[in-house]
Amino acid sequence: MKRLTILMLAFVASMALPTHVSAQFDLGKAFKSLIGGDDEPTPYELIAQNAPAASDVVGTWVYNGADIEYFGSNVLADYAISEAKSYALSEVRKAGVTPGSAVMTIKRNGNAQIKWKDETLSGKYVYDDSNGSLQIIAEIEGKQVKCDGFVRLSGDTLTVLIDANDVVEAYKSLRPGDTDSSALSIAEGILDNFSQIYGAGVFVRRK
Repeated sequence: MKRLTILMLAFVASMALPTHVSAQFDLGKAFKSLIGGDDEPTPYELIAQNAPAASDVVGTWVYNGADIEYFGSNVLADYAISEAKSYALSEVRKAGVTPGSAVMTIKRNGNAQIKWKDETLSGKYVYDDSNGSLQIIAEIEGKQVKCDGFVRLSGDTLTVLIDANDVVEAYKSLRPGDTDSSALSIAEGILDNFSQIYGAGVFVRRK
């Protein structure tokens, strides 16, 4: 299970942004203030509008890829994250998380399970189909871990978005002795400046 938690942190930490990018200069907000905003729905509104029924997310899903999504309005952060994405996803693949390598089972009774190589992570989930929000609760090495996120469904493709802040907090809870690690420092530095970053796991329904 240690490999799974380290992998989650590495995924977030590898999104290191260029040091010249400053969260204090939010060009997106400045531009919107000049033009009076727009009527485009936010990512959260789009998720809520298209949230799948709870029964539609039940089933067995095979891992097909990963992504990093930024829901904020800072265009500098958006650019920096997009630049770092290819590196981050490359590190995930190097760790052995490749299409078909993991299987996720979601049950109607609120239980869920992910199998990857020789490891299995079991837990519970709470899904609200009124807004597409998701909470995952798992016990890892005797400690309870909670992560919030969202779900998107398009045909037979399910995307599970997990708040990167929750991933870091989960890692700190599971590995309190690693608080001085460079990877953790990078991840915390990014998330202190740029919120609304999500790690996304993309799954396809098993036929």
